[in-house]
Amino acid sequence: MLSFFKKINTDIKGIIYICLASLFFSLMSTFVKLCSSNLTLIEIIFIRSLIASIILLPIIFTFKIKIKTSLYSEHLFRSIIGVSAMFLNFYAVSKLPLANYTIISFTKVFFIIPLAFLFLKEKIKTISFFYISLGFMGIIIMLGYEEGEKELFPYYACAILATLLIACIKIFIKNISKKENNAKIQFYFSLNSTLLLIIPYMFTFSIPLLKDFFFWVLPRILQNFTFIRNMK
Repeated sequence: MLSFFKKINTDIKGIIYICLASLFFSLMSTFVKLCSSNLTLIEIIFIRSLIASIILLPIIFTFKIKIKTSLYSEHLFRSIIGVSAMFLNFYAVSKLPLANYTIISFTKVFFIIPLAFLFLKEKIKTISFFYISLGFMGIIIMLGYEEGEKELFPYYACAILATLLIACIKIFIKNISKKENNAKIQFYFSLNSTLLLIIPYMFTFSIPLLKDFFFWVLPRILQNFTFIRNMK
């Protein structure tokens, strides 16, 4: 099975990894929804970042990855944007129906295309911008509107802004990955996120339930298993 997988075209592997990442991201959103009744957003994001750092350390030592970097300021900037995106994202997840949040998350693709055009100088056909407009209209139609949903508008705004920030992060990763490997990028994001939140976490600390740890550890292990397979 593994030998067969190694023979698969690189582009096909990339598609498989993207699909797996989307699956694990969906699991994470579900677990955030489940944990939000017991933990604050700061606790959820801190625990997520800490667990990710702990899991990544043996991977770095196993593959003898050098973590020294001359681009720490870029990693720190990415971490600040990433933590901001997680706050907005998890806040929206905790308040909105998961189905509606999932629909909004589709807009990430529509943000990435123009951002790639602006910052990565990728060539995009003019007709693509028309399709992006149609895509946004489709999202609005899918969400619909019902009387009494006005109080949800701020949470929708948080979800859209989080999606925009996530799209920006993907563009940033695409650019920095030319100079840094994936392990280093993930490690510095998790480490910096943990350091940025450790003081706020001390003021909101509570003892998590065992199921909350399970909800966070499982998807992180699965994500890093995919990451390990990608490195081999």
